[in-house]
Amino acid sequence: MEYRQLKEEYFFGYILDNSLYVAEPEKAVLDQLYLLSIGKATSDISEWSLVGMEENKFLDYSKRFPKRVQDKANRLILRFGERVATLKEKESIKKERD
Repeated sequence: MEYRQLKEEYFFGYILDNSLYVAEPEKAVLDQLYLLSIGKATSDISEWSLVGMEENKFLDYSKRFPKRVQDKANRLILRFGERVATLKEKESIKKERD
């Protein structure tokens, strides 16, 4: 588990669980997009599971982030409902794209 600290203006979209603030799924994805956009994280977005995400909440929350994050969020929303692909599926998808 990793802990990251964001600017105070991005402290929203959390629930208090056993004295810990835990990000809602939509907020966790946006936080990661933000950290990627400023070079503070690395991740393979194709491995993210976007099942169960609430599109309206995600878009509403994204408006509170810089434009570069909003742009990434708008592209990512096309994948909502997708599950994580297995390695075999990822290779198959890559072959189809090539």
